[in-house]
Amino acid sequence: KSFSPNPISWENHRAWFSEKMKDKQCFIYMGLDGKGFPVGQIRFDCTKDGSEAVVDVHVDPAKRGQGFGVRLIKEAVIKLAKETDVQTVNAMIKSENTASLRAFTKAGFSDVGEKTIQGIDARHFTWKRTPSSE
Repeated sequence: KSFSPNPISWENHRAWFSEKMKDKQCFIYMGLDGKGFPVGQIRFDCTKDGSEAVVDVHVDPAKRGQGFGVRLIKEAVIKLAKETDVQTVNAMIKSENTASLRAFTKAGFSDVGEKTIQGIDARHFTWKRTPSSE
């Protein structure tokens, strides 16, 4: 949905979220600040065999630029690696989203090339499991 320019109705979002909550291959984590207040959320949609996941992250606009995105990505990937057998996490980031490009780079993801998604230029970043990430 982040690559779709079309607005999403509340009813469609509720139905989508309800399905995600039931999906055993979907992992959603909330990021909290030092006082326990939410700063963002991150979702991993895993393949059926559980070897790969696609990540989607959102940081509260009021909390952006404070390093929460990098910490959320790093900590969530560590948690996902402990809870699953995922070997590769893929992130598709709009090319003009320099903040996300920086955050994923700082979080240990590698830029593996360009992609076009729904007519939008994007960068494909990956994280690969290593013995030290387990």
